[in-house]
Amino acid sequence: RIIANKKYKVAHDELLSCYKLQQRSEVDSIICDLIGHFCGFGGVNDWGIDHHPHKGIKIVDSTESATLNAHYRQKNYATNVLSFPVPSDFAAAGYLGDLALCAEVVQQEAETQQKTSSDHWAHLVVHGVLHLLGYDHENNKDAKQMEALEVHILAQLGIANPYH
Repeated sequence: RIIANKKYKVAHDELLSCYKLQQRSEVDSIICDLIGHFCGFGGVNDWGIDHHPHKGIKIVDSTESATLNAHYRQKNYATNVLSFPVPSDFAAAGYLGDLALCAEVVQQEAETQQKTSSDHWAHLVVHGVLHLLGYDHENNKDAKQMEALEVHILAQLGIANPYH
């Protein structure tokens, strides 16, 4: 489920085109493949999650991103992606959680980092989904593990290492 108001329709279209696809079901399929195959889990079902896990993706403006970030992380600024994983009993029922992607921050970062917008959107969706699966980057060891997975997944999509 991807939610976007008219103001962020361009960002919504960019999110879809980052997979070079135009149908939501195909985007869902790509995300499932990312989780299940490229991460080396041997399949999402190994985690006790339905093969086609449900997730919500909402594209927000910087005001909403900052509000969510302040409320849930006590950080007073807009951020590129926020992940809201669900308790394991919901995950077992096939729901991973929700992502909130800030269109303004994503676009600004892509320009500043001299990356294509579509590559950056793809990276942040992958990053957010990995958070939904329990990965984090709170310490150096975890950050290296998560970044290595992101680089591997993005390479499978033909996208260069976002950390170089």
